Amino acid sequence: MGKPTLNNVTLPQGVWTNLYTAISQVKGSAVAPGTPIGVRLVQRGHLQLNVGATQPTADSGYEPLRDFEYSENEQGDPGFWAMPPFGDVTVNLKEV
Repeated sequence: MGKPTLNNVTLPQGVWTNLYTAISQVKGSAVAPGTPIGVRLVQRGHLQLNVGATQPTADSGYEPLRDFEYSENEQGDPGFWAMPPFGDVTVNLKEV
């Protein structure tokens, strides 16, 4: 059988969140960078996603995730970050 669904996580507006830290906290055990993570926006809203080893800056690129969409990073990526620009959002994370 597949992996159990983890509890949802609320991400604060305007703050880049390290998704490896977030999934490790909700799972209760460490998920190492480089492990693929899936993220689903479980509400209407917007989320900016960035793959990188360090926290993004105002000049960093990003890919958008909107209203109930799903995205995941790739095996070996050094980090995975998310930031909601317009208000707090709720996401569900999973190891892929």
